[in-house]
Amino acid sequence: MLVSIIIPVFKVEQYIGRCVESVLNQTYRQLEVILVDDCSPDQSIQIAKDLIEDSEKSGDLVFKYLTHDHNRGLSAARNTGMDAASGSYIYFLDSDDEITPDCIETLVDATNEGSVDVVCGALELCGAVERFSIALSFYDALYMGNAHVINAFVKDRIPIAAWNKLLRREILISEKLYFKEGLIYEDNLWTFELAHCANSVRTLTKKTYHYWIRSSSIMTSTHYIQKYDYMLIVFAEREKFIKERAKNNPVTRNYLIKNKAIWIQCRMCDEHIPFSERLRLASAALNLCNKYAVLGYSILYYMRWVSHQIKCFVCH
Repeated sequence: MLVSIIIPVFKVEQYIGRCVESVLNQTYRQLEVILVDDCSPDQSIQIAKDLIEDSEKSGDLVFKYLTHDHNRGLSAARNTGMDAASGSYIYFLDSDDEITPDCIETLVDATNEGSVDVVCGALELCGAVERFSIALSFYDALYMGNAHVINAFVKDRIPIAAWNKLLRREILISEKLYFKEGLIYEDNLWTFELAHCANSVRTLTKKTYHYWIRSSSIMTSTHYIQKYDYMLIVFAEREKFIKERAKNNPVTRNYLIKNKAIWIQCRMCDEHIPFSERLRLASAALNLCNKYAVLGYSILYYMRWVSHQIKCFVCH
């Protein structure tokens, strides 16, 4: 079974070597490796090509090199790779990360001979780990049927990131699950859509991915207001997807309401941005859909936060 590994490449000449080397070291050899040069201004793609050409391990693998005529961003690079892929499954790998030698073999084995739509591995954090504030949990589980997949997603049992997932190509193409270009947090939107289209997802606790945290990465960027505006787009696109695909159901509706309400509550308590901006962001989120339900939950979550602050003050 052929697996297409898609690697977007842009300004990663310090890291691309370890990424490519980790692919060359895979125990699973039925691989099509697609490197998409997103008009990188440095030597990233040439470093990758030189490493591949000089390696004895590249002989039994298929390599494709694609190039954008101008920089279009991570989402566009992934989309370009998807259109060029011919494998039964697709795997996204960021060019500043690396995978364990048995990564693809482990995930392929978990597909039960190609009967599972999506397989998610666990990850190991590397680099500036102290800058990563999100708690991570991984599960050994198999979710069969779209309703069970959606339930798992809303309970945070399916990782949000697009990378480190083995994905049935047929579903991505037939459901037109492309990444929205020009959007930060594109994985938040894309994985939401994936969960509403997949009929089976397996999650593993085995670590198959080394996620390197850099101070300059999107995940550690401190452009707070700009990042929050992108999340407003994610909220709007989720609701648009549900409406257009007729995927609305009580579980999804409740998730959209509570997720947005928690986001509003967090923004209102965010001291990194001016109060006027907090109000603007909250108002924009409320004006999307389910305004009164979202407002009700936002007030509830805010009052819980105030109560917690008071308890902390009294105890100290």
